[in-house]
Amino acid sequence: MAKRTLNSLERFYYYRGELNVLSSIFVAVQLNKLPTKEQLFQTLKKLIEEYPQLHCNIFKDETNGELIIKSIEKRPIEFDDVVEYVSSRDDDEGINDIFKNYQFPYHVEKPLWKILIDRDKRRQTLVVNHVLFDGISCVKFWESFFMTLNDLSAEEGDNNEALFSPQVDVNTVPVVHPYENWPVTWKYVILRPLLATIFKWSPSALLRLNPNLFQFKSYIFPSGLLESKKDNMKTGFQIRNDNCQFILKLSSVKLKRVLRECKSNKVSLTSFLASLICLTLKNTSKSDDYKGSILKVDIPMNTRKALGDRFNDLDSKTLQLGNLVASLQIQKDMNDLDDIWAAAKDFQHGLKLQSVDNINETINNTKLLDVVDEADFVIEKLKTNGPPGTFEITNLGFQSFCLKENPDAEFIVEDSIFNEPQSTASIFTCAVVSTQLGGLTCSISYPREIKSQFQPFVDSISNYFSTRED
Repeated sequence: MAKRTLNSLERFYYYRGELNVLSSIFVAVQLNKLPTKEQLFQTLKKLIEEYPQLHCNIFKDETNGELIIKSIEKRPIEFDDVVEYVSSRDDDEGINDIFKNYQFPYHVEKPLWKILIDRDKRRQTLVVNHVLFDGISCVKFWESFFMTLNDLSAEEGDNNEALFSPQVDVNTVPVVHPYENWPVTWKYVILRPLLATIFKWSPSALLRLNPNLFQFKSYIFPSGLLESKKDNMKTGFQIRNDNCQFILKLSSVKLKRVLRECKSNKVSLTSFLASLICLTLKNTSKSDDYKGSILKVDIPMNTRKALGDRFNDLDSKTLQLGNLVASLQIQKDMNDLDDIWAAAKDFQHGLKLQSVDNINETINNTKLLDVVDEADFVIEKLKTNGPPGTFEITNLGFQSFCLKENPDAEFIVEDSIFNEPQSTASIFTCAVVSTQLGGLTCSISYPREIKSQFQPFVDSISNYFSTRED
């Protein structure tokens, strides 16, 4: 079976998992009706054979000890390995239980993903490990899932066999992660050894936070994020995953209205939401509750288009599933924020600059992980006096899940929800996905320590949209 060495971004996520400071992410879809077990079996069987990430885990190479992605070889993948029927809850505890209970182990002959099915809600939740998957990977999975499911013939398959057998002829992992072939510019040829030296001798100097960064006084880092775990030999901690969860919903009609406003102001929905969150945080936070005024916003970028444009010969399958993200960062001083659309245009300019004009620099910044020990980097980041960012907004965009291509399909997605675990990188997270029938869903996850201080923010965001006409 083919294998591949992890690149530095994947190793970074691997060690976050190994050190118990990162769990899974999920994208759930609500259907008009659920497939039968037989239909589900045949669909998953095809997908597992098609996408190598679905039949791989992370192992140590027996010859050199390097971390590798390798196909499962010693046992078949059974239906129960990747599907579990559950009774789910949408409250704080129910959502947090997913992050607590589905943390896929490495170095075992089992896949790094699972589908949780709630029959009563007609909901299928894809939970994945972040080393081999990102949010768009989940979208691509569901797109392929529904395309395959709706094309099944009535007589297909034998459901008594395994979903995947090691002997089967399947697609294998690419030789290298696409980032490995991205050129290192002269600036980074000089910068990389300099940063490596600084991190080796004084990591705190490299990771020191802006003293004027916005921080809630009641959120003590990292105790507000982590709890004691004695069997974690390197840190003695594990992530708590007990955040408060607020789900913001916009109907399809309201979403269309917001999108029209964004278009007339020449900004993306992501830029608008980032601006709205910043202004709301400014207007609802009491001066006694926080210190600092600099809001640092992290916006993970899906790099698939940039990689496809750079490498014309790249197999399209390589860009389907995988960890293909880069971090875009924009800072705003709360004291300078007044108008929502003016701020949104500033965000739009910053995002275009980093994702298009300076894409070389953006991906080379990600590749700086090459020059540090990723495990040490994770540990050192926990020694700072607060999370390095204010909030993260991850927008998976408007997704039809094949409804647009096949509106008369037997199985269609009526709604979707995306969520992320408690973060080491920011105080709170906003995970966004939109669908044709369900409109927009924004999952806002924030620490319990700031629940009372954050409630005015939640109320204000809700009121902003509830007072707007459908």
